[in-house]
Amino acid sequence: MPASFVAAIVGRPVTVVMVTIAVLVFGWVGATRLPVELLPNVAYPTLTIQTEFPDAAPSEVEQLITRPIEERVRAVPGVLHVESTSKEGRSEIVLDFAWGTRIDTAMAEVREKLDRAVLPPEATRPLVLRFDPSQEPILRLALHPAGSTGTLAATDLTTLRHVADTTVQRALEKLPGVAAVQIYGGEEHEVLVELDPERLAALAIDAEEVVAAIQRDNVNDPGGALTDRKNRYLIRTVHEAKSAADIAGVIVRARGDARLRVRDVATVRLAPREAEVLSLVDERDAIELAIYREGDA
Repeated sequence: MPASFVAAIVGRPVTVVMVTIAVLVFGWVGATRLPVELLPNVAYPTLTIQTEFPDAAPSEVEQLITRPIEERVRAVPGVLHVESTSKEGRSEIVLDFAWGTRIDTAMAEVREKLDRAVLPPEATRPLVLRFDPSQEPILRLALHPAGSTGTLAATDLTTLRHVADTTVQRALEKLPGVAAVQIYGGEEHEVLVELDPERLAALAIDAEEVVAAIQRDNVNDPGGALTDRKNRYLIRTVHEAKSAADIAGVIVRARGDARLRVRDVATVRLAPREAEVLSLVDERDAIELAIYREGDA
């Protein structure tokens, strides 16, 4: 067999030359024109089930939400691994399928199993989500205070968050290929209204009345339009609170010349918002900037 193969090659030099040229040409075309991506689009065979159970402890979420759903979805064909997380008010279950599994079919079967699961009426309808790697950030940057000798104090996370929001984030979003930049960590402030129960009881006012007064006063309403010859002007009433003092001055009740304001029944101050995400770099508080790329970047 080897002798006959060699004889065939020697006896057909033109064919061998043409085949060799064809292989070289196709190899050159493939090496120069085939696209190469650092982060190619890969469809992972993974499904995530998210269920909200407001104001429930992690143990209740696990017992009433996570376990009943796990018992149902484990029977779905193709499931290799099930991983669940139960935390306050939320249940997350990740299903890993074998490679080659048709995710659309698997998703339909998972939803069919979920329709048969018995969950508390307070829980929301379970959401079935596909894992998309393009939805994950391709780069994470961290900003942290320079320390006592730098321009920022070690505890000045409010200023650092403001710099990240107004300067760094906007500069990164202008770069080609960047779809979005999200900021995590740091301190954000909000206006905190602490009602005085004794003052409310003495004046026969309930908390709902104060809340309604703040909502009614802190609005921007459209006011129609004016036409002057060829120009058209839109009119709107701008009455949005800009500071804690604006909230404190909101009128709750008015009788004659008397005005009862929010500051008369509550303490209004600017306070840090309760942090939901904590970002650390070398065990120090920091600001995280998650960068997301565009689909074809």
